[in-house]
Amino acid sequence: MKYLFITIAALVLVGCVNGNPEADSQLLSAAYMGDMDLAKKALAVGANVNCRNPLGSTPMHNASSKGHNEIIELLITKGADINPEKPFMGGPLTPFDLAAEKETAALLRKHGAKTAEELKAAGPIVEVTKSPSSAVRAPDDSIKKSIYEAIKKENITAIKQHLNSGTEVNQKCDQMRWTPLHYAASRGNKEITELLIDKGANVNAKDERRTTPLHRAALTGKKEVAKLLIANGADVSAMTQLPPGQRLVGNLRGMTPLDMVTLGNRTRPSDKYKQITDLLRKHGAKTAEELKAEGK
Repeated sequence: MKYLFITIAALVLVGCVNGNPEADSQLLSAAYMGDMDLAKKALAVGANVNCRNPLGSTPMHNASSKGHNEIIELLITKGADINPEKPFMGGPLTPFDLAAEKETAALLRKHGAKTAEELKAAGPIVEVTKSPSSAVRAPDDSIKKSIYEAIKKENITAIKQHLNSGTEVNQKCDQMRWTPLHYAASRGNKEITELLIDKGANVNAKDERRTTPLHRAALTGKKEVAKLLIANGADVSAMTQLPPGQRLVGNLRGMTPLDMVTLGNRTRPSDKYKQITDLLRKHGAKTAEELKAEGK
């Protein structure tokens, strides 16, 4: 059951080209799920600490995106690259760009982590002012990425500037197809979440796996954000669904926000998940199994 929602698992089983593909797959999965024992075993049998899955994620990307700080420290001691870049539609992303928690970001910074933008700035200077319009309007992908970067940095002023300048509040960026509200909910910033909702953000927007912002808040244990989303009409029993052609390890029919709470608590046990469970139950939330039993 611990591995029920390893959305990356189907991808890490193929595409590794190092000396021990099986060990690489195990390390990528361990980094995503925070399984220290599996990570150590994979490294002990020859896993490449900088291996990648077909989407370009390294173990460091996976651990950072889920806030698994102990795994990050292990990878660093084994010589992992602190600043690998993975391709995304809005531009490349480093582990620091994906950091799920403030503590994770601080740990990465301590070891020299940078954002993709910072790495780009440190490289060769590229001329971008050859046409008058370039000083007025950046390419669409740059606009898309910038609002996510502003959310990550919790820069309310910058977020307002992006929205007031025409950035679409319900845009979907990168290969996960998250909206800004998905990202804000995952990071747990209530003020930013409220701002995005006030600007017309769809509280029931779905990414490529049909997860909603409430799914993200539930998974990461962000009660106040979950409460705000529910108060603004979030579906407490929305169901996830994989896009065509993707498969998971395990028999995943779908997960509701309540299922996400259970998953989050298994990955990183905390009392905060009980509080979110109580909140969701108060508003009629059900698990996928309960919905199935009701014929829904």
